[in-house]
Amino acid sequence: MEFTILGPLRVSANGRELHVGGHRSQRILAMLLLNPNLVVTHDRLAEAGWGDDPPTTVRRQVQNRVAALRTRFARVGGAIDTHDVGYQLRVGPDELDVDVFGRLVEKARREPEPAHAATALRTALALWRGNALAGLTGLTLESEAAGLNERRLSAHADCFDAELATGEHTRLLPELNHLVEAHPHHERFVGQLMIALHRAGRRSEGLNAYRRLHRRLVDDIGIEPGEAVQEIHRAVLNGDLAGAAPSVPPAATTAAGDAVPVPVPRQLPADVAELVGRGAELLRIQRALAVLDGSGPLGIVAIEGAGGIGKSALAIHAAHRAAAAFPDGQLYIDLQGYSEGLHPLAPLEVLARFLRALGVAAEHVPTDVEEAAARFRSEVALRRLLLVLDNAREPAQVIPMLPGSSRCAVLVTSRRTLTSMPGTVHLKLDVLTASAAVQQLAQIAGEARVDAEPDVAADVTRACGYLPLALRIAGARLTARPGWTLRVLADRLADAQRRLDELEVTDMGFRASLAVSHQELSRSEDPCDRAAAEAFGLFSLLDGADISVPVAAWLLDRPEPEAERILERLVDTNLLDTPAYGRYRLHDLLRLYGRELATGSQPVQQRTAALRRVFGGYVATAWNASAVIRPGDWRLSQRDRRKDPDGLDFADACAALDWLEAERSNVVAAVHQAADTGGIPPTVPVQLARALYAFLRLRGHWSQAAEVNRIAGTVARQAGDRRAYANAWNDLGAALGQLGRSSEAIECLLESRAIHRELGNDDGEAHCVQILGDTHQAMGQFDKAEDYYRDSLRTYEKLGNIRGQAMILDSLGPIYRTQGRYRQALKCHRQALAIFEQLGDCHGQAVGLLDLGILHRDTGHHVAALDYLTRCLAIYREIGDRHGEAESLRQLSLLRRLQGHRREALACHEAAQAIFRDLGRPDGEAHDLMMHQVVQRLSERIEPRRCAPATEARDAS
Repeated sequence: MEFTILGPLRVSANGRELHVGGHRSQRILAMLLLNPNLVVTHDRLAEAGWGDDPPTTVRRQVQNRVAALRTRFARVGGAIDTHDVGYQLRVGPDELDVDVFGRLVEKARREPEPAHAATALRTALALWRGNALAGLTGLTLESEAAGLNERRLSAHADCFDAELATGEHTRLLPELNHLVEAHPHHERFVGQLMIALHRAGRRSEGLNAYRRLHRRLVDDIGIEPGEAVQEIHRAVLNGDLAGAAPSVPPAATTAAGDAVPVPVPRQLPADVAELVGRGAELLRIQRALAVLDGSGPLGIVAIEGAGGIGKSALAIHAAHRAAAAFPDGQLYIDLQGYSEGLHPLAPLEVLARFLRALGVAAEHVPTDVEEAAARFRSEVALRRLLLVLDNAREPAQVIPMLPGSSRCAVLVTSRRTLTSMPGTVHLKLDVLTASAAVQQLAQIAGEARVDAEPDVAADVTRACGYLPLALRIAGARLTARPGWTLRVLADRLADAQRRLDELEVTDMGFRASLAVSHQELSRSEDPCDRAAAEAFGLFSLLDGADISVPVAAWLLDRPEPEAERILERLVDTNLLDTPAYGRYRLHDLLRLYGRELATGSQPVQQRTAALRRVFGGYVATAWNASAVIRPGDWRLSQRDRRKDPDGLDFADACAALDWLEAERSNVVAAVHQAADTGGIPPTVPVQLARALYAFLRLRGHWSQAAEVNRIAGTVARQAGDRRAYANAWNDLGAALGQLGRSSEAIECLLESRAIHRELGNDDGEAHCVQILGDTHQAMGQFDKAEDYYRDSLRTYEKLGNIRGQAMILDSLGPIYRTQGRYRQALKCHRQALAIFEQLGDCHGQAVGLLDLGILHRDTGHHVAALDYLTRCLAIYREIGDRHGEAESLRQLSLLRRLQGHRREALACHEAAQAIFRDLGRPDGEAHDLMMHQVVQRLSERIEPRRCAPATEARDAS
């Protein structure tokens, strides 16, 4: 059989072309042909066939298409073998054109005689019938095809070098002109055209070719031509081309003058069978290394990330995939920058190894690092080499090994961010996705084992934090213990206190991997490094998802600029990640390691004091935020300023809401942690939950409001603080009522009311009674709700609490409205709105406008209703109250429906439902339908009385 991929995909046997099916079958076959005689996994074949959006039945569809290919090939002697993880297409030595091409090119590059080399290269180039895999689409295949097309250009350039060396310059001119036109930035082709034109007596045309190249590079890319083509330009200007061609590395010679083959180092370590979850990163590397023609700057890719993230495996795998594009060899070195018990390799030692690998005799290797670096650059100047510098500690360890020629490329891995190497493509690795992590575990422990317990496999990978090194260790432990189920390992990893102990096997240990990075900082002469090493343990103490600069400053008891420098230093060493500006995150396993360090090096009093500073900062800041979010709220009087540190201040409610939203998961975690940590006063979780109520209520985070107040109430009860317990149970009741758990809410509220009454806390009791009214109103028990509201209103009037009065008035209005008492409802809402405006309470004003809009809509005054509801929606959006925004949109939808504007009604309805779904309020749609029915009934009832409140309605509008 004959397989051709150097052009459109084609399969033939006995002179007849075989049909291989539709586009997906062709893409699957192409992936098999790109990996001849190798097992290609189901996932890679699925990716080739369907891209990033495979159907749920993709595995079965891959099986069906491979089976069809196998049947067709079997008739003419071809074979596709099935393996546990995928399929293998068996290809003979001369059956695949790209294999023949590769052997001919390699033969040419070993050939000392230019004429013979040119013959082999012309034979190789004759195999091409257009661009590789022409017509086949998809990111994976297009990337592979791009690499093959680069190999073709490289072979063309080698062929021209050989033919120029034999004096064929005149014959080459048409072909060179064509390729320069097709690839105007290809410096090697332009250099060869200049040489050919000069030798043909057309020196001025050669100089014009350089000027055109220079203009294109400067205008299109912003760079100067490379040194190699500049050297040819100088030679043409001087009329001396003796050293300008060919540009292939010269062969060494013996003392007798016999040619000696130039050494071609192949130093890459063994490749991994299949690298999972790094497709996007591999593509970025491939694109960065694609320029092989000597144009542009040196291609450098720095793969950076935490220990155990899989940097080395990615670099080695990427280097193997790119090896064919670097025919003059691949150099590899482990620089030992982060190897436990080993000193980082000095640049001079590395250069000596590389020079010997390139054929320089040991006695001729310079002993000065600058001289050795210069000799290395000279040796590789005319070669296409790939360097893999693994495990670098710092840029100074790498820079001496960087080639001067842009025909070479460099892959570097490091735990640090190597910022001082210009032109470097920085690739920051993150953990694997959940599915890729399970796939890696299956590779090591066995697919059958993972398939038998898929849910448990997910637990294991989650405990490993989706880190490749931790997954390798977990898989190795399972492999060494065939009697273990995945559940056994999952249970052992579930205990956070012993998880790092479980992630140890033979010569691999996750704790040891992390220790190297931390020790580098702690042993540094830089005071900021040492401060970062100490701070790392403290950062790990917090249970929150991430940490901001102000929180870090509280934790470390340092000014914010100093805390930020420490955070950034930990980011540089990849002990911290920064997912967004000003926010920093610890990986789960790094957090466990940091807590081990903190426990072992810092007294418990010091750790507790650090936590108290953070919790105190949260409490003070939450109270400051509450004061601008909900001015006049009775909870503000319960702030315990005696124990308050300085918190952050906010210019307005929007700034306060934005900060609290960014910190929401962290402050909720702080309530839990403060309640569970010895040495933290019980007032901390109580005060924090109390201070957060205004924010959680405004944003509709009722589940978290219930969560923190249940904790606060439990802590207060255990501490014997009945007032705090009653307050927490009051807010818990409010949250439960909003969540639709009315009976639980009433139980909490009645208990809270009894305690407030017992303690003589009239303000607390009034608020509790008000929420009882809200709960009964939501249940449709309007008479009972009105009784509670009037009871609460009398107390608020006695206490002079005008905000409380406004809230009650706004709550009474809807009851009057449903009873047809529209003038009373209008009076209540107007009085409430005036008070909220007096207090500067934006949220209260929005509530008042919403109720006025509903009232005017229900009484048939649609123009005024539209004005109120539009103003209300604007305020809710401005202050970021999504629940209020959704409610406004819902009421606008009903109004526009009544006005006959169906499209606008539908748009408002859909926008409201989207927000309710985001907020976890699936009852929104059902409530919307109910309200629509209510409005229809009311419209029918009140149409004859439409003018009754008209005067007051117009005044209100």
